[in-house]
Amino acid sequence: MKKILVALNPHIKATKEFLVGVSAFAHSHKGWILHLDDDPKSLTEETLKEYAQNGISGAIICETGVPNFDNILSTSPIPIVSFGSPREKVTSPVSMIGYSMSDDEGIGSHAAEYFISLGKSRSYAFVPVLTDEGWSKNICNGFVEKLESEKKEVKIFDVYGEAPKHGIAKEINAAIYDKILEQWLVELPKPASILAACDELGLKVISAARSAGIKIPSQLLVMGVGNVSIVDELSVPSLTSIEVDHEREGANAADLLLRFINKTEKKNLKVVRSKTIKLIERESTNYIMPASHIIDKALDYITNNSTQKITIDSVARHLKISRRLLDMRFKQFHDKTVAETILGISLNEVRKKLLTTSLPVKYIARAYGFENLQYLKILFKKHFNEELTRPTAITCQKPIL
Repeated sequence: MKKILVALNPHIKATKEFLVGVSAFAHSHKGWILHLDDDPKSLTEETLKEYAQNGISGAIICETGVPNFDNILSTSPIPIVSFGSPREKVTSPVSMIGYSMSDDEGIGSHAAEYFISLGKSRSYAFVPVLTDEGWSKNICNGFVEKLESEKKEVKIFDVYGEAPKHGIAKEINAAIYDKILEQWLVELPKPASILAACDELGLKVISAARSAGIKIPSQLLVMGVGNVSIVDELSVPSLTSIEVDHEREGANAADLLLRFINKTEKKNLKVVRSKTIKLIERESTNYIMPASHIIDKALDYITNNSTQKITIDSVARHLKISRRLLDMRFKQFHDKTVAETILGISLNEVRKKLLTTSLPVKYIARAYGFENLQYLKILFKKHFNEELTRPTAITCQKPIL
């Protein structure tokens, strides 16, 4: 049996989801016994040593709210996996240290790609957290890098740097913060796209924009991170957000800790990132055609024009949206790419004609854009697991979609 310490506050959304992932892993490993410390603020170097003396084999700790966390890591007698940003220079001389986290740079890049796909903005901006968190910096880096690769500049909100311009001292309280943010939003070229490091900041951006008379989303598109439902839905307009898979991070943390304990993971300061990123589109960015409508209209157009030479570009032109947006919508909300959908519908139509008409196979193939009959046979076999032959009895069957 392995006793595992889990030190985190289960009442916070992210850590609660993280704990669910750890628990799921523990249920699949019957030899694990989880000991929950729901007050990580009380964790010290000495209490961790006491845990180790009482048979704890390893620990999973959420760094948030843990005082002297670097000291705890550097003196730990047992392997630790942290839910938080890596401290690459902090090591323990006697144990292994690891980190389980989201792909923060990927989150920023994903947000930038989404804003670019809308093709509406004159300016782009990022609002970081004030506490200089590593995850906030990483999201910003991914956001900036992606936009700069597209030759677009990003403005980063710095409340302390903006304060002197408005004759305000650097002692920033919440009211002053809101005032400076509001003026900064006014000065952004419109329409503008803003990514906030977390949903709470996204709500602040929306409130400040509305106070300044800035229209959302026609003048300002706003996105947060975290998909904290009470924030996203209570925001007016509701806040678009990127959902992070904290459950997967929890499972990853438990898996890494097991490898540390079993000594099958040899790399100290190992970082495991969850790559799952899901964008939840709401009113703060959604002044374009809703995603479900885009897919429905695209499927109708492809089906009704299956005898034509349809391309991804022709579908995008018909819907009057960018190809990038079309690709993104299918990637997010459909189980096939646009190209796979076009091919699948064309093959379904070929199969339907074989089942319901006596037309020659070559004629049917050419009618749906398949000039090479041999290639069509290969595609048909792969798609339906059937040979491209006419059945002996012509019957009407429902096509496989």
